[in-house]
Amino acid sequence: MTSTIVFDVISAIGFAIATGAILRTDPNVLGRLPKLFLTICMSLYTLVGLSNIIEHAGITPYLDRYEDYLEIIFIPFFLFFVFSVQNEEESRRRIQAEQETRAINENLELLIAERTAALEASNRELESFCYSVSHDLRAPLRHIDGYSRILLEDLQGRLNEEDRLYLERLRHSTLKMESLINDLLELSRVTRSDLDRQKVDLSLMAREIVAELGKASPARAVEWHIDGGMWAQGDPLLLRVALVNLLGNAWKYTNRTAHAIVEFSSVRENNHQTFFVRDNGAGFSMDYADKLFIPFQRLHREDEFEGTGVGLATVKRIIARHGGRIWAESAVDHGATFYFTLR
Repeated sequence: MTSTIVFDVISAIGFAIATGAILRTDPNVLGRLPKLFLTICMSLYTLVGLSNIIEHAGITPYLDRYEDYLEIIFIPFFLFFVFSVQNEEESRRRIQAEQETRAINENLELLIAERTAALEASNRELESFCYSVSHDLRAPLRHIDGYSRILLEDLQGRLNEEDRLYLERLRHSTLKMESLINDLLELSRVTRSDLDRQKVDLSLMAREIVAELGKASPARAVEWHIDGGMWAQGDPLLLRVALVNLLGNAWKYTNRTAHAIVEFSSVRENNHQTFFVRDNGAGFSMDYADKLFIPFQRLHREDEFEGTGVGLATVKRIIARHGGRIWAESAVDHGATFYFTLR
């Protein structure tokens, strides 16, 4: 037996062993198509090795052709293997992506459930707080105000100027505290209430608010310019609260203006309607514009203009709940313009 035959025998045995090993491999590990291809290839190479052995033994009148056929058949099988490996890899990636997506969705559902539970707990605490504010805190304030008023009435003529001033300041402080509580409750209701979207005539609503302001202070002379035909989709109760605050602010901050002018109008840009309330009142510095919509942040002293600093924060929450935004432009002693959008 020559060394060539020995090499052919070893090769054939090796290919046969490889074929058996591939057949025992788990398809999930190797992949069904690559396993099929490797099995066929190893079997062909085993047959080629056997044909070489028979050829060297001198009994191969037709095995040369058979070996050539096997080598030719290998080419399409090799192309099939390349395609199957690529297909298997894509399938594996798709399965892995599906598993990752499923895991992300499960985690997201769990996170949403946790956040929902936390939000519900927060809402319950907020409702409890609002109940305490509206009932437990208001009662003592009413008592303080009532007893202070009784003292002022009963001791009238016996109180010196300083004592009377103290009692009046006490009553003023209780009234201010009650106003703060009312604004806080309003801010809370804006956050918790459900939206009842309707088609709202903002022009008509603004005129009604202006009429109420005029009745409250008939001595004030304000020139109002309210455009007609301004409609919007939104909750009529919440939008009224927003307009009451915006028009009320314009009314308040033009109190010291000789010829007060307040305008409520809108402009349309890029298929979006932008409403605005403009006045020629006290205005403010744009350096502090970031504080405008923060609760209890005021840009004017209380002795200049009264207020709690909650109104604009309430307006911003109402506009945000309607999917819009609000911003302002102003200059000191040159009035202010508040713009807002609704969706």
